[in-house]
Amino acid sequence: MAEALYQFTDQERALYEKTPLTPLPLLVMQVIDGEYHALLASDEYCKMVGSDRESMLEYLNHHSFGRVYPADVVRLATFSASAVKYPQCHLTYRLSIKGEYHTLFAHSKRIKTEDGTILLLVTYFDLGKTRASRPRSKVNPPTWTC
Repeated sequence: MAEALYQFTDQERALYEKTPLTPLPLLVMQVIDGEYHALLASDEYCKMVGSDRESMLEYLNHHSFGRVYPADVVRLATFSASAVKYPQCHLTYRLSIKGEYHTLFAHSKRIKTEDGTILLLVTYFDLGKTRASRPRSKVNPPTWTC
């Protein structure tokens, strides 16, 4: 029997989504049968990526890497597959925000809810725009570690 998506109470949802309570960009993810599901996106995450919550969750739940810098797609996919196996992981990668690539730092933390469901809390920091004109030898490649 397949595991069901975790259902948040209204209080939990407000805690994770609303700016005064969650001042950092945050996604809450769940993995079921090897598939990632974005359950919640905080106000600050939506603000950071320049998208409304519904559109962003739709994008994330269709496993699209369309906004990810092409050279970072494999790294992001590897990180995603590994994050559920470790208590904490982090990654830097490039994401297109309003038509320009930004380097993001993502930190995932695995938690277990009272009912035993495993969730990933992923916080983000926008490290700034990536300048495409910089010589390749001076660009720090994105990284990930667990």
